[in-house]
Amino acid sequence: MMTARPLRAGVAALLLGAVLVAWGGEHAARSAAHERLLQQGEGQLAAGDAAAALDTLERAAAMGHDPDTEMALVRALMAQGEYRRAQAFAAHVAGGHLEAPEAAALYGWLLCVGGQCPYGRALVEQALGRAANHPVLAAAAATLREPGALPGGILLQRPQRVAPPDIAAQAAHPESWRVAGSGVLMDDGLHALLPLEALQGRAFAAVRDGLGRLRTVTLVRAIAPLGLALVRLDVRLDAGFLARGPREGFAGSPSYAVAFTPSSDGAAAWPWLYAGFLGRAGAAGTAPRLGIELPSRVAQAVVYDAAGRMLGLALRDDQGTPRLLSARHLRDALGEATGDATGEVLLPSHEAAARLNVDDIYQRAMRTTLQVLVGP
Repeated sequence: MMTARPLRAGVAALLLGAVLVAWGGEHAARSAAHERLLQQGEGQLAAGDAAAALDTLERAAAMGHDPDTEMALVRALMAQGEYRRAQAFAAHVAGGHLEAPEAAALYGWLLCVGGQCPYGRALVEQALGRAANHPVLAAAAATLREPGALPGGILLQRPQRVAPPDIAAQAAHPESWRVAGSGVLMDDGLHALLPLEALQGRAFAAVRDGLGRLRTVTLVRAIAPLGLALVRLDVRLDAGFLARGPREGFAGSPSYAVAFTPSSDGAAAWPWLYAGFLGRAGAAGTAPRLGIELPSRVAQAVVYDAAGRMLGLALRDDQGTPRLLSARHLRDALGEATGDATGEVLLPSHEAAARLNVDDIYQRAMRTTLQVLVGP
């Protein structure tokens, strides 16, 4: 005959089992809803609707502390041009999800492109030490040893994708594109300055900003003496506010060069920021040395001062030395090209500004530094 105590224990076990079954069903349903929101958000990112993706992914993240969703949120913030928030949240994901080492690869990459590569590389190497032979960390560590590195393979897969979304609706035969260099978006959001050499003899040309937004362009005027082309975008890009420095840059002043790395394909990428100090002026009639070390394959860059104002464009001379083509020279050349004596219609004006954090400078540069795409 069964005693009262075992009977009570049996009933308790049955009740507990029923609760666990019910909880399991509820948990499975919540996970399915979470997954639907995650996939919806990824689809919105791929369609170029970063604002909707951010909203959807935030709702998904509210359902559970999930590293895949949180890494997607980091990418959505980057697609919104919110580098500072993206970097801060990436730090949270990498630190709070040691079970997902790929989050450290994403965070390390964001540090590197934003001008903090010694820290980004060290972070990835440390994570690789904890998770030896992890394929994503191993790929990131190997790739980031080269300044201006371009991601490929597993680094372009979700959830750790270290690049803007390839927005399918914008693409027409992208397999024939290549990245020919960097340009700068003008303050009106409808014009840009691009390297002339990259456009000559090309049947197709386009630009893409650091958010992944792509626009085709048409040539307005070649400015041959400077090796630049003034182009018009088919659809305006929101540039934010690109301020021109109130005076010429001077030797020894802290500055930043932001550029896209050329590539043999047209894949979307984030630009790289390189920090340094402006070089001295050369002989009479020659532009000053840039003074900021750039990877050898980077031929052009947009140069900003410590307040995030545009100082000009960096172009390599015949000997391959990067030199600064100042905003004043650009303004004069644009004035001649457009018939405007000052060029102020296209070049931005200066604004009073205090020195900015490098994260803020990179955040501005994501919208105004352009990836130059050309077709055959």
